[in-house]
Amino acid sequence: MQISKQDSARLAALFHQMQNRPDRNNEYPDYKDIPALHEMAARIRPYAAKLVEADADTLTDIAAVCRFLGEQYRWLGRGVYAAEFLSAAFHAAVAGAEPLEDAGQLFADAVRARNYYVDDDCEDLKQRAATVLDETTLSHTFASASKRTMKRDPVEMTPEYLAVIDEVEEKVAEEMTAFGRGSCHHRWAMLRDGLAEKGVYWRSPAVMNPRWRFD
Repeated sequence: MQISKQDSARLAALFHQMQNRPDRNNEYPDYKDIPALHEMAARIRPYAAKLVEADADTLTDIAAVCRFLGEQYRWLGRGVYAAEFLSAAFHAAVAGAEPLEDAGQLFADAVRARNYYVDDDCEDLKQRAATVLDETTLSHTFASASKRTMKRDPVEMTPEYLAVIDEVEEKVAEEMTAFGRGSCHHRWAMLRDGLAEKGVYWRSPAVMNPRWRFD
């Protein structure tokens, strides 16, 4: 199943739209990129779901788009989507015919994303990884990547949270008045209140990790 010319052109246009945004201050995404990311996600999902029908070139393209989406969503704190697309990127890349120089890194990224909130044995990823990584590398990579150093509220995995977080984050970004050191606490309080207004009760990283110090 090849990516249609229409979808390919639109995916490229969305990528360039985000990368060339005039008001983008750095290489990282923000809430203004969310609509484009969601559209890219909707367009690539049908292809990522049918890897067995894709040729080598299409698998490479699917892997590249999914990896980009996974990395962007991870930076934005959309852990569910990051896990989805980094996993898809690994599956597509390994299914391709070409040897992978960064198979270990792709595997680690997917495992880390899948264990962001809850323990996940990632059996599907391990089975795929076994075709490109030796047993020792696979075992060590999984053990390292699956460890969580910081706790995040699992409510971020729920449909209720995902349905409103984009709107709440946009409002918070527009109304933020505190910046610089310590401003994360101000932002988290605004997110908490905005989500509560939508009926979603969210705990910030500071609440989830009381022994941590956040500046």
